[in-house]
Amino acid sequence: MEQHINAQDLELIEKYLSQEATAQEISVIEKRLKEDKAFAERLSIFQTLKQGNEMDIEGFRSDLDDIYRDYDQQPQEEAKVIQLNTHRKRSFYWIAAAVSILLLSTVYLIINQASVSSPQDLYAAHYTTPPENISTRDEQDDHLVAAIQAYNVNDFKKALEEFEIFLSTNQNHIGAIFYQGICELELGKTDDAIEHFNTIINEGDSVYLNSAKWYLALSYLKADRKQEAIKTLEDIKDSGSSYAAKAILILEELD
Repeated sequence: MEQHINAQDLELIEKYLSQEATAQEISVIEKRLKEDKAFAERLSIFQTLKQGNEMDIEGFRSDLDDIYRDYDQQPQEEAKVIQLNTHRKRSFYWIAAAVSILLLSTVYLIINQASVSSPQDLYAAHYTTPPENISTRDEQDDHLVAAIQAYNVNDFKKALEEFEIFLSTNQNHIGAIFYQGICELELGKTDDAIEHFNTIINEGDSVYLNSAKWYLALSYLKADRKQEAIKTLEDIKDSGSSYAAKAILILEELD
């Protein structure tokens, strides 16, 4: 039958775990463990705390003694003075230690949770602007030349305008579509970038195929479209391209 857990029970548990319990007390504890589920659960909790406690207990106790001393030195009405015996102090140590450990564990979990990278964090960590490598034989078009020049000085707004003008009459120029997508990504037009990277991928084999997949995956991360990012990264990993190792790293972070 379960019984209410009181301060005396906590003292008894502390003595038992500290191997200070008498034979009679041990007999009582063992009987309670069999008959009282609540008591058994409390003992198990304190046993776990005792085994896992890595804090400086002696220093902790010293600090608590200082608190007691300061408290005892304060004027108190005689009727309200509460004297703590040694065992009650020890129980207080354990209760305070338990609370401290629980608080530290909570803080750890919060910090650990916060350290898990979000899709946007992963995008920021892995995104780099690719260097322009459009074939020089195409540079006879004024708008393409202007687009490349603007791109190379990180003027992505100007570059995008020039790429769009060029592509209005050269719709199938894969290189221009790729760098159009990069400019859009740089300018926060993520949905447009996703559309243009998919256009390249749907065209099939080209020198920009693997790069388009990589920047598509990054675009999905930036847009917080996690499942689509994972699917694209899995494809990159299986392709064995030069981006495969990076894809594996991000997939591990997303687990």
